[in-house]
Order: sequence, then C-alpha cells, then structure tokens
Amino acid sequence: MFSFQESTTRAFANDRRYVDGDISQSVRLVRVLNRMEALILPRTIAAQAVKRSPEIPTPAKVRAGAGIYARLAFNALNDAILG
Repeated sequence: MFSFQESTTRAFANDRRYVDGDISQSVRLVRVLNRMEALILPRTIAAQAVKRSPEIPTPAKVRAGAGIYARLAFNALNDAILG
C-alpha cells in the first residue's frame, strides 16, 4: 500500500521497496514513479512523496491524472469482464 509517508528514494534506501535487476533500470523506475506521483497526487501530499516535484501547470496535471485514472478503470473493467 502506498501511503506516501516517505519519498520513493527514501523507501528504496530503507529497503521498503526494491528492484531486482539492472541499476539503470531501477533509476528509471524511480523517475517514472516520481513523475506519476507528482501527476496524480495533490501538491501537498506530493511534497511528502517526491523529493523534488516538477512544476506542472494545473490544467495539464488534471488532464494527465484523468488519463491515468481512466486507463486504470478501463483495465480493471477489462479484467473483471475477461478475468
């Protein structure tokens, strides 16, 4: 469960999250997680979860977040129907 009490980087450092494999792929995964957390979380919560939050204009953030949640709902619906 993601409670966003600590940053992604801190969670990896404290062995709460781990990636088995190539270090460069792990770094990319952390960057992707940071970007996604910055997109879908409100700024106050993202400040706890992400060390440095990118400056994303609010309309772009809402559009991107809505797209992420729409894909999540679509995939969940497909899994329920086909599953």
